[in-house]
Amino acid sequence: MDWKQEAIDKLKGYEAQRQSMEDIPRELERLGAAYTNIRAARIDGMPKAGCSPSGREDAMLSNIVHQDELKRRLKEIRLWVEIVDGGVVCSGRGGTADAGVLLHLQGQRLHQ
Repeated sequence: MDWKQEAIDKLKGYEAQRQSMEDIPRELERLGAAYTNIRAARIDGMPKAGCSPSGREDAMLSNIVHQDELKRRLKEIRLWVEIVDGGVVCSGRGGTADAGVLLHLQGQRLHQ
């Protein structure tokens, strides 16, 4: 296995992973609001006209599962970014990886 190439390939996704750390919490907030709207469709708990009770339950379960998946993904991303940032610190390049550091670490081959 070519560890240098493996590191280069992993670092190509660094910026996208960092952006995901900002996007996922916003999506979780949106899903939380959507879940509240599902639960508050009718005060008496009856489904809206044309909707079955199981449709409401399915929407609620789908929302919960999606939130759980996003929370797991966010945890994985934070760990991954922490590891990459730790590698950058160990290389003596600073606290977090930026485009210049990534270019240097990858031997000027970030976008090849």
